[in-house]
Amino acid sequence: MGYHGKMGYMENHFDKRVDPRELVPGARSVVTLMYNYFSEKEPEDPTAPKLSMYALGKDYHHVIREKLVELL
Repeated sequence: MGYHGKMGYMENHFDKRVDPRELVPGARSVVTLMYNYFSEKEPEDPTAPKLSMYALGKDYHHVIREKLVELL
């Protein structure tokens, strides 16, 4: 419905986002997890542009993937 604003990639694989069986055949449940990726790391250059806190550490997509693989 266009609620993703300028994040066009959210349109990719829509079928897998609404039906987990499209991603994992035979799936009957979805387990939702939460991981706090807050980083106390501060930019080294105080004159640098301000960035979101999640952008200061390792890419959270990679961090979460590693954690999920470990959990599996």
